[in-house]
Amino acid sequence: MTQTILTLGSIAIPSGAGRGIKQTLVLDGNGEIRRDVNGNLVDLTIPALRKFKSSVSCADQSAPSIAGIWRGAILTVGCAVEVSEVVATTTPTLNRTPVSGSIRAAGTDGTYISVSGTTLSALDGTGHAVVFYRPQLTMMVTDIQIHSDEWTAGMDWTIELQEV
Repeated sequence: MTQTILTLGSIAIPSGAGRGIKQTLVLDGNGEIRRDVNGNLVDLTIPALRKFKSSVSCADQSAPSIAGIWRGAILTVGCAVEVSEVVATTTPTLNRTPVSGSIRAAGTDGTYISVSGTTLSALDGTGHAVVFYRPQLTMMVTDIQIHSDEWTAGMDWTIELQEV
C-alpha cells in the first residue's frame, strides 16, 4: 500500500517510509538575469535551460529502497508538487508532461471546468482557464541522505534531484 502520490522511478517507497513526505520544486539557477544600459532588468536565460531542482524528504519509520541508486542515476519523478498554467485553448500544450490523471482545471474566476485526459470541457468567460497538474520530470539524483535514530526507531531521509 503506497502512502504517497509521489513516484521516484525505480525507488520503491514502502509502507512506513512515505508518511508526511515533502517535496520542493525550485527553479534551477542556471539562468542569466542582468540589467541593460537603461537599468531595465532583463532575462537572458536560454529557454532550454529553464529546469527544476527538487528535494524530497520524509521522517518516518523506514527508508525508501535506494540500494543500487547512486549519484548520477536518472529517475522519472511523478511529482507530489502541483504546478499551474493559464491557458487559452481547450487542448493546451503544457510546459511539462503531466502525471497521468493529475490534471484539473478552473476558470480564472474559480469556476470548475471538467477535464478528460488533457482536454478541457470549456474555457471561462474571458477565454481562459487555469490548469493544475503534477509534472512528470526526468531527473538526476545529486544526493541521498538517510539518518537513523535508534532510540525512537525513526528514519529521516532526503533525496536531492535536478531535471536533466
